[in-house]
Amino acid sequence: MRKKLNQYLRRTSGLENALLLIIPWLIIYNLGTILTDFRTMNGVDLFTPAVIRLSGLKGFLICNGLILLVGGFTYFRTIKNKNKTPLTFTDPLYLLAEAALYSAILGTLVAMAMSEVPYVSITVPEKGLYVFISAGAGVYEELIFRMLMIAGLLAWLESGGRKAPFIHTSIALIISSVVFSLAHYLGPESFQLYTFLYRTFAGLLLGGIFLVRGLAVAVYTHVMYNLWAFLLN
Repeated sequence: MRKKLNQYLRRTSGLENALLLIIPWLIIYNLGTILTDFRTMNGVDLFTPAVIRLSGLKGFLICNGLILLVGGFTYFRTIKNKNKTPLTFTDPLYLLAEAALYSAILGTLVAMAMSEVPYVSITVPEKGLYVFISAGAGVYEELIFRMLMIAGLLAWLESGGRKAPFIHTSIALIISSVVFSLAHYLGPESFQLYTFLYRTFAGLLLGGIFLVRGLAVAVYTHVMYNLWAFLLN
């Protein structure tokens, strides 16, 4: 049992497998973007508008097809490589269950931390858009604010030569979480202390999940957490 658990943890924590695991959420988000006439496009998604501007809807559809083809090729390549640990078909299901557990814990911790802060209602989209919006937030926000920003900040902090992993990690987590929270106000939403602290704390927890379990688990947890937040509001 422990051996199987360790194998699952190893398979789902690596970056290559993580990128494969988030492809379904990316396709769901892209599909929703098309079906809703771009109403569900994530605010930090710079890829979609660039592709549409350069090659139109047809080019965007071709890009999605290429994503699936590259994902399939990468998966079959890992199967044939003895040095790789290919995903099993049950891994996404176990990952969903793991993410559901983390999202429930995340929601509970955020609620406890925010219990003394004056509550401000959060705008909830139409029910039919929940999955598309949650998928986009999970994929793009984790890629940018967790994978790129945390990794980039750690590389920059460690470039000075001084080894202080705990301090550097803490700084990277805090900065990325604050920027993650502030990014939500780039659109029409006005700044509120409650939503700022709420998202900053959530960002810290998601960043911790990313550092411990990797990109895929952070993306799945973010998606599940957003779905719970939308459904409960």
